[in-house]
Amino acid sequence: MNRLWSLVFAAALLAVCVLPLAVRADGKMFSTAIADVSGAQMPDQAALIVYDAATKQQTLAIETRFVGTGTDFGWIVPLPSRPEVTPGTTGMFPCLRGMFAPIVRTSANDTAIFALAMLVLAGLCVVYLPKYWRTVCGTALIIMCLAALLLPSLGKARSSAGSPIADPEFIDRRIVGDFEVTTLESPRGEAVVQWLRDHGFHVPAAAESAVHQHAREGWSFVATRLTREASTSEPMTAHPLVFTFTTDAPIYPMRLTGAGAERDLSVELFVFGATRAGAAGFRAAAGAPVVVRDEPYGRVWHHASRITVQNSALGPLVDGAAYGTRLTATLKPADMQRDIAISWTDSTSPTGRTAHSETSRAGLAVNIGLLGAFLAIAFVGLFERTRGLRRGTAVVAAVVLGPLSGIVTLGAVPAVPSIRPGDVWRNSHDVLRKFYEATEGDERAGELVYARSRLDEFLAAFNAANGTTLRRGDGPGQFELHERDGMIWLVHIDAAGAEYWNNLWPAA
Repeated sequence: MNRLWSLVFAAALLAVCVLPLAVRADGKMFSTAIADVSGAQMPDQAALIVYDAATKQQTLAIETRFVGTGTDFGWIVPLPSRPEVTPGTTGMFPCLRGMFAPIVRTSANDTAIFALAMLVLAGLCVVYLPKYWRTVCGTALIIMCLAALLLPSLGKARSSAGSPIADPEFIDRRIVGDFEVTTLESPRGEAVVQWLRDHGFHVPAAAESAVHQHAREGWSFVATRLTREASTSEPMTAHPLVFTFTTDAPIYPMRLTGAGAERDLSVELFVFGATRAGAAGFRAAAGAPVVVRDEPYGRVWHHASRITVQNSALGPLVDGAAYGTRLTATLKPADMQRDIAISWTDSTSPTGRTAHSETSRAGLAVNIGLLGAFLAIAFVGLFERTRGLRRGTAVVAAVVLGPLSGIVTLGAVPAVPSIRPGDVWRNSHDVLRKFYEATEGDERAGELVYARSRLDEFLAAFNAANGTTLRRGDGPGQFELHERDGMIWLVHIDAAGAEYWNNLWPAA
């Protein structure tokens, strides 16, 4: 009989450890919550890297922020080969952060809590009740435990480096978005240094040395200049620039940034390729297979097992990539004396895609605490019955180990704030309906520029009436008007960076 009970308890313990995981991994997620990253501290540098190993083509988009007084800013980007430069959108990186935000478990696993509680009671029955009642009560409680774990699962199963460059030194100058962009190729780097001096920028000796080093290796340089109307000490965020070039291996240029650096630098890289990416000194904070949706009309069900890209700015850039990785690091000045080489692992499984709310963390702590209590009863109770330990020792061990396990879990598992993209999606329909009613009959509504001014006015009035902070733009939680296929469309972006297009009326 003792051997039989050992087998029963082993089976029950296996069920407790494995089945709740299967329940949580189920694909049914109709009201997904994701971590709210809108208030997260911005890194010093952020970039999007997309690499195609077959064509050796890399796309590099860099989030552009300028800090300092003055009206003119210069920015030099060294690249392994001559690039094509296009403008990005200001919402690209906020949307990327939303896409990589972990899925938050917002509720406790009540089924597992009940099952584990039954298992604890079953353990007490086996250890302390007479033989007959031990058999009856222990069997009943274990059956209830297994039923609580198995039935929900069964129900769901039924439903559910570049080429060398020759002269000339000056290649191209043109306006790209808000930037004046000049592409330079200089065998020794003098053209780059001279460009900076001609535009009144100070060139430290360490930066000049880094430019010469890149030039000797045959790299190209993109020199950009941005002017703002007034001098202020406030940080300035411009739209990103997107560079497309060929290289034998994906890389993020860092040596010029590190020239003369005296403080640590936080860096965030969103890397898309065939498998999970890595880089020396960086941590893979999140990653998952990528799904790109070309038609941004249907609702996106965000899931921990994938990153869904339904975004007109990001979709064309990452299309063809199978996996996306978010890499983070805080680099010391010594770490910035080399460019960041991107490597690939063999893994394509999701990582860093789940998190806990306060409620689910508390539920997890209860689960772990009950499991700790059961283990104490099972093992200490065994010694109590076979080695002559003092009666009640197993109960004391359970009372100590159970709460202790729960407290350790609360301290070890962080809780994050969350937001439900589905709720924002539903609220956007209220904005859509009311904006349509407010502009109905306006003969100029088909003119895109005019319609956008009307949207600005409408959102200001909507915010005043509802206490919201909605605004026009292409970042998470924002609205924008676009013209496509002869129609004016109101586009809403949810908290995870997915776009939803709603056609309003014919364009003028």
